[in-house]
Amino acid sequence: MLGEVLGKEIKEKIQGDVQWDEETLEAYSTNQSMYRVKPLLVTFPKDETDVIKIVKIARKDNISVTPRSGGTSLAGASLNKGIIIDFKKYMNRILDFVEEKGRQYVICQPGVNHKALQEFIKEKGYFLPPDPSSAPICCIGGNVATKSSGAHSVRYGTFDDYVVVLEFITVNGKLVDTSKEETIPEVINAGLLKLKKKISANDETLKFFKRRKRVKTSSGYNLPALIQHEQIGDILAHILVGSVGTLGIFTKIKLKVERISEGVATSLIYFRKLDEAMDSVRSIKEIGAVAIELLNYESLKLVRQEKPELGIPEEEVHMLLIEFQGPERFDQIKKLEKMIPEKGYDIYNEIITETDEEKQLKLWAVRHAILPTLMKFTKGSDLKTWALIEDVGLEIQYLAPFIRETFPIFEKYDLIVGMYGHVGTGTIHLRPLINLKDPKHLEMIPHLVDDVYDLLFKYGGTITSEHGMGRNRTMYLEKEFGNTIYNYMKEIKQIFDPKDLFNPRMMICEDCKITDNFNII
Repeated sequence: MLGEVLGKEIKEKIQGDVQWDEETLEAYSTNQSMYRVKPLLVTFPKDETDVIKIVKIARKDNISVTPRSGGTSLAGASLNKGIIIDFKKYMNRILDFVEEKGRQYVICQPGVNHKALQEFIKEKGYFLPPDPSSAPICCIGGNVATKSSGAHSVRYGTFDDYVVVLEFITVNGKLVDTSKEETIPEVINAGLLKLKKKISANDETLKFFKRRKRVKTSSGYNLPALIQHEQIGDILAHILVGSVGTLGIFTKIKLKVERISEGVATSLIYFRKLDEAMDSVRSIKEIGAVAIELLNYESLKLVRQEKPELGIPEEEVHMLLIEFQGPERFDQIKKLEKMIPEKGYDIYNEIITETDEEKQLKLWAVRHAILPTLMKFTKGSDLKTWALIEDVGLEIQYLAPFIRETFPIFEKYDLIVGMYGHVGTGTIHLRPLINLKDPKHLEMIPHLVDDVYDLLFKYGGTITSEHGMGRNRTMYLEKEFGNTIYNYMKEIKQIFDPKDLFNPRMMICEDCKITDNFNII
């Protein structure tokens, strides 16, 4: 009843659409995560004026608001019980491609499909370096909100490195342009500068952030932005990166882009020992690789069963896929071919290297097939490869010991786990087969996650390297960062949204449990 009453009120005031029928609510109660949460209603704004009106009505009625674009969140961040604002239907346009002082930028709305944007700028000779595997279905708004990255983050970094300006709506319904200081509310301006001063005076916190530079993370609020940037607009824009809709709602995004590199080569190596594959990553990165991808034997076996034409060996092997770019790629390949035997690694057959674009795509097809294969493999089964411990990250030097020590944990709980990831940046995707309908599995899940994260924190790792915060993360945030930094993050939320109306409980939550709202049907 409340959804209908509220929906009719909003529908009278916006140009876009509002829906509260059961079919729509069911469709928006899930995403790519293991959670199910039915919203009150779903709105489809046509412009920022619509978003402002929706936010003001929600604030008046004390109703939460959650932005959503592609609905690909693996942590459940685009699900909530209040109002969903969907940007994919109408606010999905590329607005401009501009040059300023010799640099190129693309300006778009949050609902723009990632792959579509890449195709648009490719025609102009450019690309957006962060390239998440979900590019065909994810959107730019979600990419920024989760501080996502991808295979080429080894050289190019994350979305945080490419965001220049954000326009967003505050919880009070104000439109803020981070490039225009006069639009920034004083409470946000003063609050951020006060926190910047406090953090700058805390030596322990500064030391922590310095150590963490070696770990690619999208966990928690982007507090290092307070130290790295001086202008309030720059600080604000980068604080919002990775904030999963908890601080403001994006309406326009300006990103810098890079010119496409001339010349690419891809090498494929099958290692007989996973430990040696992991051990080699550091040396391969030093050679100059722009991407280093891993699939373990269990993952390769599943892909081979689904796609035998890819020619994956039947033996127990583990794959590294390595990409080099630019004129130096030929020298780098020679160094790779020399380094592997010098290290004494036991590899299956010879190193395969391709420079032809079509042949490289065939090598990459193995890596690109893993997630669709995992999803298809579990279709119709109660066992699913849920994003439970999804994208942990740590320094490359700790990859081998961390992975070695995870096997006894999964064996302890009698679980099969698929393993793949962007190991060139220390990112590992762990996908155990879980049955959410099995009471034993439900009871086991918190203990399993505790065990893996305890090991991860021993090595100074992060709970999310690129997929962002959400329902399966918040309960571990304080343990990852410690009480002092966690309290700084609580201050951030208080500055922007003291009533916790924007995507509540997705970043700061004192009583959340990882098993809350599981999608058990």
